Amino acid sequence: RYSNRKLYDTSTSRYIKLQELADMIYHGKSFMIYDDDGNDITQNIVKSILSKLDINLTDMINIIKSYYKRD
Repeated sequence: RYSNRKLYDTSTSRYIKLQELADMIYHGKSFMIYDDDGNDITQNIVKSILSKLDINLTDMINIIKSYYKRD
């Protein structure tokens, strides 16, 4: 759904790819994603990326747990 969406990283002042977000998720880095209207779409993007990652179930569970600890 978001494959063509441009995502802007305010910490590096550049556009990033979904693969870069996947790497951030895998390494436990925090981030938030907002659409043009200011709505938080982080959870939708994370779900989409996690469904496409080729990782084992234990790693995915740990990633999800660490993501939700930040809420």
